[in-house]
Amino acid sequence: MKKIFFAILSVVLVCSCVQQLNAEPSFSGKWYAQQYGCRTVVTFNADSTLTIKSEANSSANMTVPFVVAAQTDSTTGVTSNTRYDFDLKMYMANQGVAIFDGADHLQIGVAFGPKEYVSRPVKPEDAIQSQGSLVLDLYRDSTKVTSVLDKKVDAPAEAKLAFERNKRLGKGVNMNGYVDANPDDGNDAPMTEQDFREIREAGFESVRIPITWVKHCAKEAPYTIDADFFKKIDWTIEQCFKNDLAVSIDLHYYPAINMPYDDEVLSWDENLVRCKSFWQQISEHYKDYSNDMLFFDLLNEPNTKLGADGLNKLHAELISIIRKTNPDRTLIVGTPNLGQTWTLGELTFPEGEWNIIVQGHYYLPHTFTHQNLSYVPSAMSGKQVEWLGTDEEKASIIRDLDFCKRWNEQTGRPVNIGEYGVCLNAPQESINRYLQFMQQQFRERGFSNHIWAYRGLFGVYDLKNRKWNQETLNALK
Repeated sequence: MKKIFFAILSVVLVCSCVQQLNAEPSFSGKWYAQQYGCRTVVTFNADSTLTIKSEANSSANMTVPFVVAAQTDSTTGVTSNTRYDFDLKMYMANQGVAIFDGADHLQIGVAFGPKEYVSRPVKPEDAIQSQGSLVLDLYRDSTKVTSVLDKKVDAPAEAKLAFERNKRLGKGVNMNGYVDANPDDGNDAPMTEQDFREIREAGFESVRIPITWVKHCAKEAPYTIDADFFKKIDWTIEQCFKNDLAVSIDLHYYPAINMPYDDEVLSWDENLVRCKSFWQQISEHYKDYSNDMLFFDLLNEPNTKLGADGLNKLHAELISIIRKTNPDRTLIVGTPNLGQTWTLGELTFPEGEWNIIVQGHYYLPHTFTHQNLSYVPSAMSGKQVEWLGTDEEKASIIRDLDFCKRWNEQTGRPVNIGEYGVCLNAPQESINRYLQFMQQQFRERGFSNHIWAYRGLFGVYDLKNRKWNQETLNALK
């Protein structure tokens, strides 16, 4: 979870006034881009606003003022007719660059984040290294842009197995604050046998266990996982099985390729080596556990530095490692660039590999689900943000989940919403409405799901008072 600085999620415009466009007139009009493997339409309007319509992400659909100015070479003093400073007039600080061929090709890269961390990218693609970004490769000719949804894949008969096992996951909960070393979510408070019984009695069919393996391994290669820690995970899985709870175990809070910080000791390449070593050890350790009840969730919220190409390559390598000992294990793979649903279209899969469930996380609208957290614009108001369940509020969620369903049908891959939820800063009535609506949408589309979270700031269980939030449980039924 959770500090997802994708600025397009929750835009608050600074003002409705705009500056006069200082750009080539041929900027104006409609442009097309492939974004996250899907189609996005961008229109430069006569009033110096920019309208974005995304096939995959309703939160990116907006009209926002922009300012563009030709760049001047600091050495020669020559003003460029191809390179422009490109900034959006939004709540969050941003700086961007546009490269225009003067006719039918326009590239834009905008970096978002806290003002002190934002700098203007040299190339549009450099923006993706920032905390949030908008990167578009735009064409006037719509035929130059394709979408993953354009072509239906003929899935083989063996693809049905992953769908069957996805049904087994059903409605689940993230069992956070237990083995993820997160002080905000319980700081690895112990679990009892009774806790597992109560999770099942509360109506959950599965648990997703966020595990911070890096806290329990040797510091040097081959990064051997502590035997005592394996025993703790063994006991946890066994308790789940006793209570008819399916289990997915993941790689959570992993440096460099998941979390935005680097490991204090290991390099980028060494972190990748350790990741592969972990899955070699985990797959060997659990090779004899039930294939119907235990799932491997390969990497939580892969970050923007790893990117789509890096993630697809890593997935292929991890799958190859795991299949040596677990040929029939159903694997769960996340999506690129922070694990969001709108990046489903960037995934690729090893040829002939169909025993996979694809996982996306969904927390929109962020201003509601993460309200009054320091990194969300609603925190500035200090007031609670309601979710009333209006047609307009529902429409954006329906549109996003319909995109996931179309992707699911076109690719022949089942979908798991591995995280969704609302922090406890929100009004309880709004939490109830939102979660009830989300559960209805998941059921209608056949998506398994895991609410974030069992305890902590997003929790459905009050660890201090040892009791469930019954209103929240009722909303999830």
